Amino acid sequence: MNIPYSRLALLACLGLSLPLVYAQPTDETFRANLRFFNPVSDTRQLYFMSASHDREIRATFNGPSGRYKYEGESPRLVLYRKSGSGENIQRTPVGTATLPSSGGDYLVFLVPEKPDSNNLLTRVFADDTRNFPRGHTRVYNLSSEPVAIQYGTARLMVAPGSIEMVDNTDADLPALGKNGAPPERGLDTPIRVGVSKNGEWKMIYRAIWYLSRQARHSIFILPQNGGFQVLQVSD
Repeated sequence: MNIPYSRLALLACLGLSLPLVYAQPTDETFRANLRFFNPVSDTRQLYFMSASHDREIRATFNGPSGRYKYEGESPRLVLYRKSGSGENIQRTPVGTATLPSSGGDYLVFLVPEKPDSNNLLTRVFADDTRNFPRGHTRVYNLSSEPVAIQYGTARLMVAPGSIEMVDNTDADLPALGKNGAPPERGLDTPIRVGVSKNGEWKMIYRAIWYLSRQARHSIFILPQNGGFQVLQVSD
């Protein structure tokens, strides 16, 4: 018995349990490689179904998970919790993510809908090295305020809900310390983050980060308790 993905999505919206039976992969199967990131807490006991099997997502709040292969009937990914055992397993949807229909590599960003909620809000970002090559930094502004970034000598504005990218191989990014590595491999680089509040700019973060020219760096600006949180992740 094949369960259409439209029905799974409806179940997710209604907060009902997923059926135990799931369609087998076919030549029409949608495929993607996924990483998951929840900056609020460690990700445990969260699942998605791939090729008729429950796949548990495991990641710490310090950075994205490893890569997971997803195979399903459509690009609509349903995330769920499990309870029970054997034939009495219940799958309760807690969030959905719609992936681009082309497939590929993606980062699925997870945040609780509310501080004490089991439901998750998701954002999907291209995670392949063509769109996000090594030696670059991506700035994700997931807040509702415009953000200004000074990144070495680079200056950029990041609109609410958008992404900007900086080339770490730019010779203008200054080295502030030796750090035990030759300059062609990486640089100690100052970063400052400011936000516009009530028409005035306010600095919310400043630090010096080591930027490897062989790695990818991500900066996440998140709302937190009426303020902002700045996270940096490298891979």
